[in-house]
Order: sequence, then structure tokens, then C-alpha cells
Amino acid sequence: MHLDGDESHGEPENLAYGCRSCNARLAHAFKRIGAGVRTRQYNPSSGVPTFGQYMWAVTHHTRKSRDEGGAIIHATPKSKRIEYAQRIADIKRSRRDAVPF
Repeated sequence: MHLDGDESHGEPENLAYGCRSCNARLAHAFKRIGAGVRTRQYNPSSGVPTFGQYMWAVTHHTRKSRDEGGAIIHATPKSKRIEYAQRIADIKRSRRDAVPF
């Protein structure tokens, strides 16, 4: 953890070891007194792929290849991948049930 609350100051005298709980307490204390610099998180601006984009990626992706389909799949958050997989399963189920014997 950074003792002055600024991650850009990486000098050894500004660094200390601390557990996650201690680091969180220190961060809250810095926020309360208005000191330090908040962590900047990476949030992609392109947004979450739509269901249509995800479907295209799933149908065109080849396992263990670094293709565009894989990039779309990996850009989709896990919660959305689960939601999309359930929708795909529902579509397959409805198609299977609609076929007369």
C-alpha cells in the first residue's frame, strides 16, 4: 500500500505491506480527509457487446485461435455471457420443441 495514498509515488519509503482490510481502511481514511489520489479503474468505452454480436462471435470463433469472435467473447462480462448462454439455450430448446415428428 502507498502511505501517502498516491500510487504514482512508488518510492520504497512510501510503500508498506498491508492486508486487504488495512488497505481499504487507509483508502477510506484518505477519502474522508480529502488526501491521496483515488484509483483509476479501466472501464472500456466500447460498451458491452449486444446479444447479436455475441451470437455472431460464438458461431464464428474457433477455439484457441486469436480471432475477432474470441475478442468479442472475452470483451463480454461474465454475467452477460451467462445471460446470453441462457438465451441461446432457450432458442435451441424452442426450435427442438417446434420440430414435429
